[in-house]
Amino acid sequence: MSRQFGRFLERVLDEHNERRRLEGERFVARDMVDVLLQLAHDPDLEVPLRRDNVKALTQDLIIGGTDTSWMTIEWAVSELLKNPELLTKATTELDRVVRRDRLVRESDLPHLPYIDCIIKETLRAPGRADAGAAPGPRGRVGGRLRHPRRHDGARERLGHRPRPCPVGRGRGVQAGAVRREQGRCSGGGDGLQVQDAAVRVRLADVPGVHPRLREVTLSLANLLHGFACRLSDGMTEENLCMEETYQLTLPRKVPLEAIVEPKLPAMLYAGA
Repeated sequence: MSRQFGRFLERVLDEHNERRRLEGERFVARDMVDVLLQLAHDPDLEVPLRRDNVKALTQDLIIGGTDTSWMTIEWAVSELLKNPELLTKATTELDRVVRRDRLVRESDLPHLPYIDCIIKETLRAPGRADAGAAPGPRGRVGGRLRHPRRHDGARERLGHRPRPCPVGRGRGVQAGAVRREQGRCSGGGDGLQVQDAAVRVRLADVPGVHPRLREVTLSLANLLHGFACRLSDGMTEENLCMEETYQLTLPRKVPLEAIVEPKLPAMLYAGA
């Protein structure tokens, strides 16, 4: 897999370099790979950017733009299959607003508050969107979020030992702020607790978060609207594993297995 991805990245860089060579002085950067390659060819760059660096950054862009999205949808579907009454309420809202003669459009999202609540609650779940929280049952440690801590080695070399500071403090998720906001939040309706302010604290500084949230919400809405989802044969709600694996993100420990059956007119899937 690693070698295949390496060959794919080499091809991407070769194609961008070829366009740059053919266009010459008329070349204009069209995407982030073009920008990175321009920097790699800049002799005045203080920190040289090598081809391997460009490949690594491109890989981060691809994974960062897809990994968290599909993972959020997988967790949302897992929660709905674990709680079938919530799945019923979500599909009822979709049938009422969108009806079964078309797919969900982005313009429908403001009229789908329950679907929006599902995404926010999925992100709000302790540990689910917080890579800095130490792992534990359902992402909790003693019932609260924690940050890994580090010492500033540079200050120690200067002769004094600073207090440990949370990794990412000031530019990432702050567990204390999340807890304070959670205390001020009010619950959502229809049996689904929504901690909106906590989500805002977690995601306030994430670049591009709003279009990504729309994309995730639209994808989940179309999945639920276009397909009847149920657990695989022999699996019950009680037996569905909801444990996560502690990585940079928190994927499911056991990949979700479910059965989806089309429920809209066949012509809608042909044009999707």
